[in-house]
Amino acid sequence: MSIPTLSVSCSGCNRRLRVPETARGKQIRCPMCKHVLSIPEMRDESPIAQQPPNVVSTPSAKPNAPTKPRPIAKPTENDFDDLLLPAPQAQYHPQQASVTLPSGSTRLASRRGRQSFAWLFWLIGFIAVGGLAGILVLGWLVIGSLKNIGNQPFATKTFDATPSGPPVLAESKNASSTVYPPLPIPSKVSGTEISVYNVRFSGPSKQTMEARIYMPAGNHQPGTLGCVFLAPAGTPLLHGVKIGQEDNMEEIVPYVKAGFVVSIFDLDGDMPEGLSPEQGRAYFQAIQSAYDRFVKADAGVLNGKLAIDFVLARVPEVDPKKLYTSGHSSAATLSLLLAAKDKRISKCIAFAPITDLNSRIGDLASDPSAMAWFKNFKEYCKTGSPITYASQYRCPIFILHAMDDDNEPFVSTQRFVSKLNRQSVTFVQERRGGHYAPMVKVGLPKAIKWLNE
Repeated sequence: MSIPTLSVSCSGCNRRLRVPETARGKQIRCPMCKHVLSIPEMRDESPIAQQPPNVVSTPSAKPNAPTKPRPIAKPTENDFDDLLLPAPQAQYHPQQASVTLPSGSTRLASRRGRQSFAWLFWLIGFIAVGGLAGILVLGWLVIGSLKNIGNQPFATKTFDATPSGPPVLAESKNASSTVYPPLPIPSKVSGTEISVYNVRFSGPSKQTMEARIYMPAGNHQPGTLGCVFLAPAGTPLLHGVKIGQEDNMEEIVPYVKAGFVVSIFDLDGDMPEGLSPEQGRAYFQAIQSAYDRFVKADAGVLNGKLAIDFVLARVPEVDPKKLYTSGHSSAATLSLLLAAKDKRISKCIAFAPITDLNSRIGDLASDPSAMAWFKNFKEYCKTGSPITYASQYRCPIFILHAMDDDNEPFVSTQRFVSKLNRQSVTFVQERRGGHYAPMVKVGLPKAIKWLNE
């Protein structure tokens, strides 16, 4: 009989660990970095979910996985957080405070209450008298004005037909009521001649959406540059994320130095900063709201389409026939989704993508608590998975995945590629490197060469 286990992430080295259910409420020591972890004890007395589900479960080995032992990869940044959901029926009652009056204080309280009402009556009286006086003065002024009307000559007023202020911008055909601002004055990437434009406009949920555009150095003629659209990574695909103050320049600069415009953009449904699962219902209500906004934005696809609309409207140097998507991990998932759903994309790049949410999220996809917290969760696991659209891709695709990836199994991408048209797919299979390093060392140089072919 197997012992139920939990999947936790070490806050010291970010290594994912498997611990038994009996570790709840206890402390364990990470075998890799010796960091002491406290396993939260989350009790759920409801009959729907006796055990809080785990959003991220480490997938078991597949039959096609390599039989040789994999080398231990260095800990890398994990874009997916472990999430424990309480049952929706669990109650969180605030503590109730009670006040006891000392003996003999009842009469004193009653007297003070009468005094308070007396002051209120005086206040009402002053307001009434003041209001009456104001009405009389106003009436006197109106009567005086009416008497002087006959003594005033009739004056004509001319109106300037020239509109004032900046002209109203034309609306985007694909963005309903979105009005795009012009490009602001750019800044420079430190140590380079790369220009950066920060812009804000209305997103799919009518909230402010931010985008950042990187331009290659020099002057460029209209319609001469390709553009790579990048979403920020770092989301468990249950909510969106903002682009933040600093971008991943390791991923951006190679494209720009190769002569491409790069556009990064927010994803609707970001989580408030500082919230963690330890904060209980406040956290889960926040992620429930973020999930709703993220799904309404089609898992970020609508954000990507707006980013494309903006570039085509405000960056004339970009060739509309050279629009590309790219991304790593969760951002690679959106890269594939956007390429499947927007015919303007001519090429798609995905580094270590998550292609099947049912496989990635595991048992959560059928957990009753998840069904209650996340609306239409089963349907979202289908519509948010690139593998659902495997037969709908019309543009060439470049995919890179390492066989020793300790975040997303290599076999998942292998299965996705097998469902695509092999003539339009370039699949680079790296033996070592883990989840992130292969993108920087191997993936970007090969992808840029592939874009220029």
